[in-house]
Amino acid sequence: MNALREELAWALRSLWKTPGFTGLVVLILGLGIGANSAIFSLVDHALLRPLPYPHPERLVAVWQCRPEKGWLRQGFAGADFADWCRESTQLEGMAALSTRSMNLSGSAEPQELCAGRVSWNFFQVVGVYPRLGRGFLPPEDVADGPRVAVLSHGLWARRFGSDPGMVGRSLRLDGEDWLVVGIMPRGFQFDHQLRQCDLYVPLALERRLRTDRGAHFLSAVGRLRPGATAASAQAELEGVAARLAQAFPESNRGVTARVYPLQEELTRDHRHTLLLLMGAVALVLLIACANVMNLMLARSSRRERDTAIRAALGATRWRLACQGLLESALLGLAGGAAGLMLANFTLAGFRASLGLQGPEARSGLADFRVLAFALLLALATALAAGLVPAFQHQDRRLGQALKEGSRGTGGRAQHRLRGLLVALEMAIATALLVGSGLMLRSLWHLHALDPGFRSERVLVAQVGVPAFRYPTGESRITYTRNLLRRVADLPGVQAVGASDTLPMGGSTTGSVYSVEGLVLDDPVALDHRVSPGYFQAMGIPFLRGGDFSPSSEATAIVNESFARRHWADGDALGRRISVEGSGGPWKTILGVVGDVRQEALNAPPEPEIYFSMLELPPVHAPLSGFSLVLRTAGRPQSWIPALKQALRESDPELPVGNPRTMDELVRRSGRETRSRSALLTGFALLALGLAGAGIYGVISFITAGRTREIGVRMALGARPEDVLGLVLGQGLRMILLGLVLGLGAALALGRVLESLLVGVEPRDPATLVAAAGVLLAVGVLACLGPALRAARVPPATALRDE
Repeated sequence: MNALREELAWALRSLWKTPGFTGLVVLILGLGIGANSAIFSLVDHALLRPLPYPHPERLVAVWQCRPEKGWLRQGFAGADFADWCRESTQLEGMAALSTRSMNLSGSAEPQELCAGRVSWNFFQVVGVYPRLGRGFLPPEDVADGPRVAVLSHGLWARRFGSDPGMVGRSLRLDGEDWLVVGIMPRGFQFDHQLRQCDLYVPLALERRLRTDRGAHFLSAVGRLRPGATAASAQAELEGVAARLAQAFPESNRGVTARVYPLQEELTRDHRHTLLLLMGAVALVLLIACANVMNLMLARSSRRERDTAIRAALGATRWRLACQGLLESALLGLAGGAAGLMLANFTLAGFRASLGLQGPEARSGLADFRVLAFALLLALATALAAGLVPAFQHQDRRLGQALKEGSRGTGGRAQHRLRGLLVALEMAIATALLVGSGLMLRSLWHLHALDPGFRSERVLVAQVGVPAFRYPTGESRITYTRNLLRRVADLPGVQAVGASDTLPMGGSTTGSVYSVEGLVLDDPVALDHRVSPGYFQAMGIPFLRGGDFSPSSEATAIVNESFARRHWADGDALGRRISVEGSGGPWKTILGVVGDVRQEALNAPPEPEIYFSMLELPPVHAPLSGFSLVLRTAGRPQSWIPALKQALRESDPELPVGNPRTMDELVRRSGRETRSRSALLTGFALLALGLAGAGIYGVISFITAGRTREIGVRMALGARPEDVLGLVLGQGLRMILLGLVLGLGAALALGRVLESLLVGVEPRDPATLVAAAGVLLAVGVLACLGPALRAARVPPATALRDE
C-alpha cells in the first residue's frame, strides 16, 4: 500500500507537470466518453430497462397483419377482437384500446382532452391499477353503460390541484356528467397511442361495432400465461385468423396474426436509430482510444531514459508498469468526469432532435447505471490505451535504452504500431463519413420528393364537432358550413377547406371498396372526407374533372394512383364506386386529383378516395371533428388570432384548437431522418477531426525522431521538395491503408443503413468517392505541417540538435 501511495503521488505530480499532455488526453477522452454516455442513457431507458409493469416479459402487442402487403399492420375490428379473445388459450387476457377527443367544460375555460378508450380489463392485463379509487367493471364496458372515467395523474394535478376528493365527483365531458372512479399513478404511460392521454374511459362499443368486421380501429395488448411465449401465442392466433378467413372471406381474407413482445413494440420507432447512433459513438470512442494510445506511446518514448535509469536503480518491471497504468487510470477518471459534464449539456439536444417521448425522454445522467457505465468506460478506455505503453519496455535491455539518445523515439516497432493505429483511425473515420454521406444524400432526396401538395402559407387547426352539441348529421354539417363561410370571409384568406385527415398528420384509414362492373382482388384504399375548397387550399391539382359543389350528391373524387390501378388511361370520370361492397351506396367519380404522400415523405402514394363531408347522409360514421385548412396571402402565423376568434364566435362552448402551419407538419414528418443524418454527420466529423489530429501527432513525432537522418540527407544534396515528399509519402502510406480498410467497412455499414435510405443505394459511388476525397484531403493537410517544418530545417541545425 505504501508503494501504491508513492506511485499514485508520483503519477499525480507527473501529470501536473505536463498540463498540455494531460489536458489533451482528458479532452479526447471526454469527447468520446461524453457522446457514449449521452446515447447510452437514452438506449438504457428506451431499450434495456424492463417496462415498469409487473412481469413485463409476459406482455405482448397483438396485431392483425396482411403478409402480401409487407406485413402491413391494421387494427382490430370489434367482432374479430371478440373471437381472438374467446379462442386464445396462450393469453391470460387481452385488452382493446383506442383514443377519442372529449371536451371538458365547467367553471374554467373549455378544454379538449385526449381520452383513452380501453376495455374494462385493461388495467388488469397491464398490471397497473389506479393510485386512488378503482378501475373499470364489466357492466361499465357496454353501450349506454354508466359513464365513468379514470384520470391521469397529469390531468389530476394540472386541472384539479391533486385533490384526493376528486374520486367520486363528476366531470362535465361532452356535455354529460362522468363519474371519476380512479386516479392513475404518477408517470403511468402505456404505448404511443395512449402516451398523451389525459383520462381513460370504458371502450363501450356500440352493438354494430361489436359485430362489425370492417372497421379496423382497435389496438390490442395481451398478457401471456405462465410458460407461454410470443411465438406460441402467435402460432395459436394464426390458426384463429385462418378460421376467420374461411368463415368471413370478404373481410378477413389475407389477414393473419403477429404477436410482438411489448418491450420491442414500444421501442420500434426509435430502436434502429438508437442502436445505429450507439454504434457510431462506439467507433468515435475507438478513435479516441487510438489517439490516446498514440499520445501515451509518444510520452513513454520520450521518457525511455528516465525509465531505464529507474530500472537500473532497482525498480521492478511490475512497478514500472504500475506507474504507467496508474497514470492511465487517473487520466481515465478525469476524462470520464469531463465526458459526463459534456453529456449533461448534450443529452437534452439528443432527446429533442430524435423527438423522444415517454420514459426515454426523462432519462438523465444522475442514474447509477449511467454513472457506472461512464466510469467503467472511462477506466477501460484509458487502461486499454495505456496497456501497451506501460509494458512496451519490458523486453528491452537497459543499455540499449540508455544509448539510444536523449530524445527517445521508441524504435521501428513502435513507429509501425503507431502507423497501424493511425490507419485504424482513418478506417473508422472513413466508414462513419460514408455512412453520414449516405444519410445526407438520402435527406436531400427526401426533400426533393414532391409531396403532392403545397405546404407554404397554409394554416391548419383541429376543430371538434361533438355529438353533445350537434347530435344529428344535419346539425354538424350546418355548423361546418357556417364555420367555413365565416373563415373564408377573413381578410387575406385565399382559400379554405376542411378534411377529416391531413397529410403528414399521422392518422389515415383504409376501406375495402367496389368498382361497378369490375371484379377486384383485395381492393383497399385510403378514404377521406373533405369539403369543397380543400384541394385548392392544400394546393392539390386536379388532373381531370372538378371539385365538389355544395349541392353535389353521391359523388367522389379519386387520386391518380386509384384511377390508373383500374383504367390504363386513368380516365375514371363517370365511373361508380362504393366503400361498403357491392350493392352499397354507389358514388359517381367527378374528379381525379394528383397523388399525395399521406403517411410520410418517404412513403409512396396509395390509392385514395375522397368523399364530401357536407353530403347527407354522411359517409361512414357522423363527423365528430375535422382539420380546418387555410391558404393565406402572407405568413400563416399572422392569421392565428383571427382564426381563433372566428372559432370562438362560431361556438363559444367548444375549446379552441392549436393552430399550426402545414410546414410544421412536413418538417415533423422528416424529423427522424434529419436527426439521424445530423447526429451521424456530427459523429463522423468528430471522428474525422480526431483522426486528423492523430495523423498530425504521429507524423510530427516520427519526423522529430528522424531529424538527424533528414539533416544528413540534406547535407548530401537532398532538396527541400525531396524531404517534403519523404514525409508526405510516409503519411500517405498510413492514410491509404486506412482508406482501403475503411471503404471495405463502409460497404458493410451501407447494408445496415439500407432500410433507412431514400433514393440512394448503399454502395453509391459518388458518396464513396466524396468520402475518400475528404479523408485524403484531411490526411494530406495533417501531414503537410510536419513535412514543411522538416523541409525548412537547415542541415547544420538538424545535425547540431542531435
